[in-house]
Amino acid sequence: SGAKLFTLKGGPGEDGLGTTLDAAGDVDGDGTPDLVVGAPADQRYLPGRLGTAWVFSGKTGAALYEWPAAGNLNGTQGWAVAGAGDVNLDGYDDVVVTEEGYGQVDTYVRTYSGFDGSVLRELSAPHWNGFGL
Repeated sequence: SGAKLFTLKGGPGEDGLGTTLDAAGDVDGDGTPDLVVGAPADQRYLPGRLGTAWVFSGKTGAALYEWPAAGNLNGTQGWAVAGAGDVNLDGYDDVVVTEEGYGQVDTYVRTYSGFDGSVLRELSAPHWNGFGL
């Protein structure tokens, strides 16, 4: 119908919520596809670490998971996000999030569990080189 279902809100200020987004599959197992969304300019967490990625419920718009930048000073979490399907075959769809590094900082690509939000896999590459995009 084109009717608005819900509005997604990130952190305060100019956090870039929605700069990256993708269909996440059915992360919470409720029968409705969910969204994985990046906010690479979010500055609410540790000094020198930017960005957050979320999974939002496709049914209610509620945040199911929130992952702030974790690995790098000067890293940017949520630079790229993607639905990954059920990577570990547990019945819940999983997601992939890139934390892009700059200068001499590594880039991380993490696969997060749709079941509990934990890191299933982590890959890294030296500094910014387009890895994970």
